[in-house]
Amino acid sequence: MFHPDFRGLSSEVIKMYQRTTWLKGLLMLSMAMAPALAGPAPTSSATTSTSSSSPSSTASNSTKRIVQYYGSPLEAKNHVHIAQLVNGTRPIYVTNVLFGTFTILDNNTMKITTGEDSVWKPDDPALDWAWSEMCQVQQAGVAVSMFLRSGFHLLNNETTFDARYAPLHGLLTRRKFDGIDLDIEDDAITLNTMVKLIRRLRADFGADFVITLAPVATALAGGKNLSQFSYTALEKQVGDDIAWYNAQFYGTGDLTIDAFDAVVSNGWDPARFTIGMASSPDFQTGMFPLSDLHAVFANITAKHPRVRGMAGFDYYDQCPGGWAAPWQWPIWAAAQLGIAPANATQSFQHSIKSCGANRV
Repeated sequence: MFHPDFRGLSSEVIKMYQRTTWLKGLLMLSMAMAPALAGPAPTSSATTSTSSSSPSSTASNSTKRIVQYYGSPLEAKNHVHIAQLVNGTRPIYVTNVLFGTFTILDNNTMKITTGEDSVWKPDDPALDWAWSEMCQVQQAGVAVSMFLRSGFHLLNNETTFDARYAPLHGLLTRRKFDGIDLDIEDDAITLNTMVKLIRRLRADFGADFVITLAPVATALAGGKNLSQFSYTALEKQVGDDIAWYNAQFYGTGDLTIDAFDAVVSNGWDPARFTIGMASSPDFQTGMFPLSDLHAVFANITAKHPRVRGMAGFDYYDQCPGGWAAPWQWPIWAAAQLGIAPANATQSFQHSIKSCGANRV
């Protein structure tokens, strides 16, 4: 240890040295003890958004998406309650709800078609109950997107684009949607306009806003295309702004391993699209009941484990639960993807075998 030589120094200098040395020692001691006094260092936490999962939800434990279309809030003049998806003690497997069906109108307004061609203004007080249930779904950690189905052609005119876009922007903002699903069918929107719309949405709503599209699967496979523009070309230009595609394996095509392989063979990464199916027997043109589809999904997920997830259309009477329990489909879908345990559907096995069997 070093011992200073104080010979020849005045008492005042010696005291100053001793005082400085004492302060240095105290400072070193406090620095050494700081970690212990402060407790354990904080651990980093995952960034969460307004759509993070609730404590009972398993949705955030997987990158897979379970997408639920809710295009008919009213059917047979009855309210179709989407809040059933999240109310109760059941685990929540749905990750995204697509709420609609919305249309851009040529008078710079929008409308919502709620089922059975019932047309409403989006802010009609008669729909307050549906907006309230949408908020309940969001509060449970499930992202809710606008399901935009028509009026895309009105955006083609460069001069009137801003006027047509304004009500869309306003409704997305006012109702605090987490994203938008663009379902372009037989609507003559150009590729350039589609690129402009997607870039505008991204610029206006930020990086966390979920932008998806809903092409028919045959369009991704290079066949029949209802959108009148190339999705491959769209992907090249704005793919970074598109979260994924909800590919429709119904209507123009079938839900088979061959149909899925055709999309992959055309250059699409399975992680870029969900398997869209007609969960309601009203729209089903292929295999039903659901028990017949188990082998199809087993083959697809075994061969293409990167597939993004599943999407079901439409909620109101979808199998296996039908009108009484449409909330059962996301649980069934999650089981097909291995997100839910195999016994998650045990309580409604009979419905899986029977629902829709006579509706082919």
